[in-house]
Amino acid sequence: MWVIFTLATTLGRSAQHEDATVTTTERGNGIEVKTAVVYPQEAPTERFRLAEVCTADQWLPMMTGALRVGGVRQHDVLIGVSDGAIWIEEKFKTLGVTKHVLDVFHSAMYVDTVMQALGHPAEQRASMRRTWLRGDVSAQWWLNTSLPSAEQQRQWPPEAIAAVRYLTARVDMMDYPTYRDNGWPIGSGQIEGMNKSVIGSRMKGSGMHWSRPGASRMASLRTFRSNRHAPLALDALRHRAFPSPAQ
Repeated sequence: MWVIFTLATTLGRSAQHEDATVTTTERGNGIEVKTAVVYPQEAPTERFRLAEVCTADQWLPMMTGALRVGGVRQHDVLIGVSDGAIWIEEKFKTLGVTKHVLDVFHSAMYVDTVMQALGHPAEQRASMRRTWLRGDVSAQWWLNTSLPSAEQQRQWPPEAIAAVRYLTARVDMMDYPTYRDNGWPIGSGQIEGMNKSVIGSRMKGSGMHWSRPGASRMASLRTFRSNRHAPLALDALRHRAFPSPAQ
């Protein structure tokens, strides 16, 4: 069984994005740096990291290559963890991910928005968040037992209505007690850590600006150096990029 993390976080000064890490160009525009972590469930330290500036369609063959480099075989079970971004969900389906888990920290934020609309006091909301983050609550059970009638929900603020829609559309990704019992991850700590320590620490410095090619190369280099087992020897990579002239 293998675990895949592909998560949306934000770096840089640009507006919040849901689907990738963002750094800043010399013109002040955001650059998406898509990141992933792959590892066998029984050996999380044997993880392979991937980061690239590309489109969602370009990301798919890179992920396929990362799975092959990691040692994934055709009949292996794949567990995917993400923030629920649509493009990630679509690519997980194409990759044959067996179960897509919605990161518990992201889902807890939407649950808190719903609880505010329900009028729950801060102490009660905090208690539920702790229970939710431990993986003690199934989203299907919580939605069935907590939501009022559709007519009452229509009186809620737009953000609460949107939160219910978000949770309802992803309810099959939030059976956290079952995932926890199976030993599957329910949080995004590994890839959040990668985005912060591997990408952000080098590419989010004060006053930094990047071109798209420069950001892509630096992200690739940072993940290459952080991988425990490099997919290609550095000398071979260098000679592929700068082949020696024919003798």
